[in-house]
Amino acid sequence: MWPGLIQKAKEGGLDVSIQTKIDTCNGFYCEGFTPNKNYKPKMWTEAWTGWYTEFGGPIHNRPVEDLAYSVARFIQNNGSFVNYYMYHGGTNFGRTAAGLFVATSYDYDAPIDEYGLPREPKWGHLRDLHKAIKLCEPSLVSAYPTVTWPGKNLEVHVFKSKSSCAAFLANYDPSSPAKITFQNMQYDLPPWSVSILPDCKNAVFNTARVEGRVSSISTKRLADHRDVVSHESRSRFPEASHL
Repeated sequence: MWPGLIQKAKEGGLDVSIQTKIDTCNGFYCEGFTPNKNYKPKMWTEAWTGWYTEFGGPIHNRPVEDLAYSVARFIQNNGSFVNYYMYHGGTNFGRTAAGLFVATSYDYDAPIDEYGLPREPKWGHLRDLHKAIKLCEPSLVSAYPTVTWPGKNLEVHVFKSKSSCAAFLANYDPSSPAKITFQNMQYDLPPWSVSILPDCKNAVFNTARVEGRVSSISTKRLADHRDVVSHESRSRFPEASHL
């Protein structure tokens, strides 16, 4: 709302600025976003985990490898806050739907589905990503990264303070794996992935390597709708008494 109002005021000849406003990023990828002032935090308010479904349209899915990759890239590029949209899917009935032709289901391929159940491997892989980033916290909040480019589509971010060190090794090539030599050690990087080293030595997480998690949710087709629910007929109004 505020950006639109400010723009209209400027178009009307008014010099308007709100120094306390923090602009943020919404999208599938936000590593290249920069706030309008360098003293403001770099925030990602909508990291899209999938997309909504329209009547007659396909059900959209976003691979968790790509989602984790985008979040890791954002953090390694000085990102300070990430909010998932949606993290918990939902269901909107009747006129509460999100918009014109948007389906009742607002599941969004979220890590927690519209029924409140974990969607694997998305939920578990993101949990492990968050744990790896948390291990890097002392370094992330203490220093800006030193960035090097050891090869084509390769990038290394090192956050180092007097007492801690964390590194992010990235391979931006969408199809070819790569090897990176970092501090006299060699690391294998799958295509389109980021490895996280909370101690600048051990790679505890890679965004493209998903453990063999499967959903524990199972569905069963019932033979007859009467197996689902029984109906009881009632009169809407009580019987009238006769004088």
